[in-house]
Amino acid sequence: MIDPGPALQAAYIALLTGFKVDGVSIPVYDSLAPDKAAAPYIILTRSDTRSDSTKTSFGHKLTVTLDVVTRFAPGPVSSLPAERIVAALLTLLFPAPRVCPLTVAGFVLWLYSFQGTKPLTTRTPTDTLIRRLVTINHQLHPA
Repeated sequence: MIDPGPALQAAYIALLTGFKVDGVSIPVYDSLAPDKAAAPYIILTRSDTRSDSTKTSFGHKLTVTLDVVTRFAPGPVSSLPAERIVAALLTLLFPAPRVCPLTVAGFVLWLYSFQGTKPLTTRTPTDTLIRRLVTINHQLHPA
């Protein structure tokens, strides 16, 4: 049995490389953004991998989280930039019913569904982070 997680992460990074919203490039980082990363950006994490095997075949269920991060200096803040990025991201990832733009090397992605979003806000003495966690479920089998 092979863990499809790295191949799924690579598929997301390939799809999101060059992603732009309102003419602004939105970089994607795998698992952790650099300390000095300029917002906005997306952090890709794989939450978990579970077996979906049967007596006759291997299978996996995976959850991926895309953490959309925007940053504001002290003063007024808005969730709208994060919401615009999430809307563009979901349009890219789910262009039409039953259409999946991801190609996962060595695997068949046979179920792909949007689980939801979760807002997070963090204030520090120097800035405010407005984040949206986008969660997507996947079921894969070896090709």
